[in-house]
Amino acid sequence: AKARVDAVLAKVEEAKTKAKQAADTARKATASFALIGALALVIGAFIASAAAALGGKQRDEDEALFLSKG
Repeated sequence: AKARVDAVLAKVEEAKTKAKQAADTARKATASFALIGALALVIGAFIASAAAALGGKQRDEDEALFLSKG
């Protein structure tokens, strides 16, 4: 009977270790995904602001050209 109890306890410890490893793997993957997502948002914001600045400059130049012809 003692051997069976010891075997069950060993299986419980093994399951606990596997669950901990799975949780650590999931945590690391989630952290990486969040970091990549945040980086993508920052890059997108930079590109959007640069495009807006270029578009505004082009609009102002076209407007000045239109007004100087009139």
